[in-house]
Amino acid sequence: MTEETVTPLTGRDRATLSEVACDLIVVEHRLRDLRRWTPEATRCHLDAALDNIADALDCLHVEPGTGTSTPEAG
Repeated sequence: MTEETVTPLTGRDRATLSEVACDLIVVEHRLRDLRRWTPEATRCHLDAALDNIADALDCLHVEPGTGTSTPEAG
């Protein structure tokens, strides 16, 4: 990927990414609730899904093109 192909995020893109992050967090919470009622033998599938969600959330917190985390507003 060259610098010319990396375009800065617009305000709408950031809002969309924020919405995706919120949706992923909701899904994560629902999977954790479901995991409590899932038989031990099939929990590995939910654990894999939870790992994928964690990876996706980590990717959303990385500034595109830099590979560094964005500062959190606090």
